[in-house]
Amino acid sequence: MKGITARGFDQLSAKFTGTSVKVTPGAHNLGIFINIKSRDNEEYQLTHPTAHLGGMLRGSLSVTVADTCFVTCPKTKTKAILHYLEESWLGKTQNKVNGVIYTYDPENDNRTRIKDVPEKDVLGRVEGCWHDQVNYTLSGLKVGGDPHTTSTAAYFDRIRIPLSTYKPSTQSQKSFPHSTNNFPMNHNASGRESPRPSRANNSMKRQN
Repeated sequence: MKGITARGFDQLSAKFTGTSVKVTPGAHNLGIFINIKSRDNEEYQLTHPTAHLGGMLRGSLSVTVADTCFVTCPKTKTKAILHYLEESWLGKTQNKVNGVIYTYDPENDNRTRIKDVPEKDVLGRVEGCWHDQVNYTLSGLKVGGDPHTTSTAAYFDRIRIPLSTYKPSTQSQKSFPHSTNNFPMNHNASGRESPRPSRANNSMKRQN
């Protein structure tokens, strides 16, 4: 047991907007509440971003997210703002998400945009593709190398830490033994081959 539980209302609201469907949290949906028992019952509230389901007329369904959601933990006074970038009408879908993790005051929580967070409160930053891989960077992390002499991509790859990786599940190839090998031959006292048990009898024996 990991001691991690999640609870919440499974309530969504769907609305047709021309050629797509807009999916938003329902009136009673406050998000998902995740409790970590091993860490003195820390509880994190995750709100749901708005999603759009499109491509129905073309027969190729796709999901896009262009909204902001929040993860808050009053016990540790930690909050994360995740901003899903709006997709361009031209070009390939990017599915990009940017975010910031920072310390906040639960009694005075009025920041809703990444740019509103003071740098002194930042604990880390999040960036990546939510449909592929998301990385985070700890604030003030010291790494080797000089960004002025090293390529920008190579330098920042050293400080990016994978947060989550999305990979579509694939079905493995199944293999079954030959039917004659499922039930080995039994010999009675006379040395003659006894009939193999039927699948029904074998199933009953397993249940008993």
